Amino acid sequence: MRKAATVLFGATMFSLGYVLSHPDEDTLIIEKNANLLPDFVQPMNAKKVDDFNFKSDIAKDVCEELKKRYIMNDEGIYHNFLVSFAMGQRMNKVTDRRFLFMTETLNITKSSDGYEIDIFCADGFCKVKTQRIIDTTSLGVIDYNLSIGYEKSICCMVSKESEKYSLPDNAKVIDGLWNELILKYAVDKNADITSAKKTAFDTVNHITGCKLLSVSAYFAYDFKATENHRINDGHYFIPSASYSNILSALDGGASWNF
Repeated sequence: MRKAATVLFGATMFSLGYVLSHPDEDTLIIEKNANLLPDFVQPMNAKKVDDFNFKSDIAKDVCEELKKRYIMNDEGIYHNFLVSFAMGQRMNKVTDRRFLFMTETLNITKSSDGYEIDIFCADGFCKVKTQRIIDTTSLGVIDYNLSIGYEKSICCMVSKESEKYSLPDNAKVIDGLWNELILKYAVDKNADITSAKKTAFDTVNHITGCKLLSVSAYFAYDFKATENHRINDGHYFIPSASYSNILSALDGGASWNF
């Protein structure tokens, strides 16, 4: 049985902020996918950083690092995937932090002194004993059956190939750091990723003056407000994607205490 004082579901910006701000706490991040930042970076939901008044020194330090490395400009526009690379390097310096990637959470049981979590990971079926849980994933809105306002989208990255280009009316456009644009298409909440990707691919491929670079393998979730829900004693649902951007989510995690 694995043990941790705090388990965080999702390798999100909120989770990284929490871990970085609690260096003496035994933490474990459980992520069902293989990559960091399924909240903003992997879905390509690169929303502009529009407020630089952070509470935590960690968010201030990361902000300055991204600017110095030309990953983000002074207007808060950043290159999506380079943020993940920079945060991965930062987390590697925190030698005693633990991650479990490609791990499914099967069941959560309340115990007298916390929680027992059944998981399936590279080691097979395992249990994790913990005192506290923070679920930072977007899918928690479905898992906990909460009445929360949110939108679900699929995003594509395109490059501008000419000065004259057309964009579809049904897409929300996010400016990229260099010559790229993120096109964001709202989908039904019951949509599956395969059909959504195909629809987005077919639509973007007919845009004049732009070249398709990639279609996200993850859905983007946009919440109506920053969410913070107490599920049980010591068990909270705080979706990282409910924050306005990557650095506000990092700041939220770094400022959180039980």
